[in-house]
Amino acid sequence: MYKEKLLSQIKILENLQEKIGIYDVSETIQLSGEILRLANKLDELEVEYTTTANLDKSFEELSEDKQEKVRRFIEERFIKRN
Repeated sequence: MYKEKLLSQIKILENLQEKIGIYDVSETIQLSGEILRLANKLDELEVEYTTTANLDKSFEELSEDKQEKVRRFIEERFIKRN
């Protein structure tokens, strides 16, 4: 999602550079690469956020008894190890 938006922004930037006559290709390539790297990271974070939100929603839909069982499992399996 972010990646497509940022790719279109890069294209607009490149078009403006051509029209204005500014041709610092190396800087444009460097900035474009950095923008794409950040866009990919944003996409990854969006997937993680969505997954977490779905887990939270699923957890809230469990009965209190099952929520407690999940909490105990997490504590025994992950928290006490560290």
